[in-house]
Amino acid sequence: MPNFTWFKDNAPLVASSRFTTYYHIPSKLVVLQINDARPDDTGEYTVRADNKSGDVTTTAKLDITSLPSVRDQPFISTDKFRLLEQPNQPRSIDDISGVDERPLVDFTKLQQLEIKPARLTEAEQGDTEQFKPTVIIPLRNIEAIENQPVVLSAQIEGKPQPQFSWFKDDQPLAEGNRFATQYDIPSKTIFLTIAGAREDDSGTYRLVAQNPSGQEETSCDVKVDVNQPNIDQRSFVPQKAFDKLEKQLPRPNNVISGVDQSSFFNQDLFRPFDERHIKHPSAIVGGEDSDAAMPISAPRVLTPLRPLSTPEGEAVLLTAQVEGYPLPQFTWIHDNQPIMASNRVTSHYDMLTKRCYLQIIDSRPSDAGTYELIAENPAGQDRTRTELTIVPVSKIDQTGYVPYDKFSTLEFKPRIPNELRSGVDASPFVSGEIFRLLEAKPVNEYFIPEDEQKVSIDVLVPLKPAIAQEGQPVMLTTKIRGRPTPQFTWLRNNQPILESNRVQTYYDFPSETLVLEISEILPH
Repeated sequence: MPNFTWFKDNAPLVASSRFTTYYHIPSKLVVLQINDARPDDTGEYTVRADNKSGDVTTTAKLDITSLPSVRDQPFISTDKFRLLEQPNQPRSIDDISGVDERPLVDFTKLQQLEIKPARLTEAEQGDTEQFKPTVIIPLRNIEAIENQPVVLSAQIEGKPQPQFSWFKDDQPLAEGNRFATQYDIPSKTIFLTIAGAREDDSGTYRLVAQNPSGQEETSCDVKVDVNQPNIDQRSFVPQKAFDKLEKQLPRPNNVISGVDQSSFFNQDLFRPFDERHIKHPSAIVGGEDSDAAMPISAPRVLTPLRPLSTPEGEAVLLTAQVEGYPLPQFTWIHDNQPIMASNRVTSHYDMLTKRCYLQIIDSRPSDAGTYELIAENPAGQDRTRTELTIVPVSKIDQTGYVPYDKFSTLEFKPRIPNELRSGVDASPFVSGEIFRLLEAKPVNEYFIPEDEQKVSIDVLVPLKPAIAQEGQPVMLTTKIRGRPTPQFTWLRNNQPILESNRVQTYYDFPSETLVLEISEILPH
């Protein structure tokens, strides 16, 4: 859409509360509206439309005809009264009718209805005193957001009503379809609205109000921030809407309810459990029955941490017994680094048993190391440390699919010779040789043709990059051929991958595919 600029007598049209311009998109008409036209509005008006492709202008001449300040035209035309006039023609006696032909309305009554110029009283004459414009509320600085509307307002009074002129950076503000100004007579407030603020709208805006008695001006700075996100951060529901939802506290009154509100239990039964001062032998002043409170004491480790070794994947629980008053602050250290709390590592303190716990769920080889507990309060500190060993679990499951004891009933057992022979055949229905054929044989025992017993190692399908999210499984595959079967070693960042229950690898001999399976991706 083009940008429109209005000119009067080859000069930019100064923004005013009497001028309004807008562009009607459906009809493609650009309109300039002048309220309360005056003789000085006479002139040659030009509108220029421009965009990136070029510009075009059109010009028209406007003539304003002056009217008298006092309207002397009667509200009722004199032609309306001609029917009421009495003719002056002489009539004979014979022509006199028995009907009263006098007008129903006396002309003198109609003369009282004529509008006459009103004379001003002395009090009204005093009100016509003129005074120069006065700024009651000046313009204020505004920080606006790009593409948001900006409204500048000021309250100015004066007699007669002042004429307003807007300036930007000491230059007359050109009238455009993004700028609109209006003056509210009852509140004596002048507005300037900028639709869709831009970065080049930043600057100093000055408003000049003038009348025959003088002039007054006010100014402000407008800054348009182009880095603000175009997000409406206002709440959908006003805060006042929740006031009615707040629970009002009941007001006390002298009305006794008919419901028994007394407690089912005697409150005296709970008094022995009330919090009391802790007695301490070193604080006894007045004898055995003294109620002196426990003094401040530095933390002291009663039961230190103990070394612990556990298989990978098992839960780990480190405990230590610590006392002190007031209650100490506990800090856990792993290899000289503070331990960050997570959903896998938690810590808590039991005040009754005075034990501090550190629990690690699903232990990993990286959890191994030196653990230290520091307890401190205003009186001092104490610490204890221990070693934690994580035993890695083999990455290959070597357990049999069928326990060996399941075959014990199928084994052939020789008969014990005795003199009494049973008439029942106790030999097994299935020979043990049949089950030997079902035993799993090592991969190297598969039949390999003689011409393929020695084949150099060759990568048929290389590894491909993979992208995964934290906590998701990942499988890396490659096809490698070689006879005899090669020995495979996986490296991560040029370092051998440690055995773990999260990392498994296997080689499928028939398809010559090597697989590395990671059950859960971690950031490290």
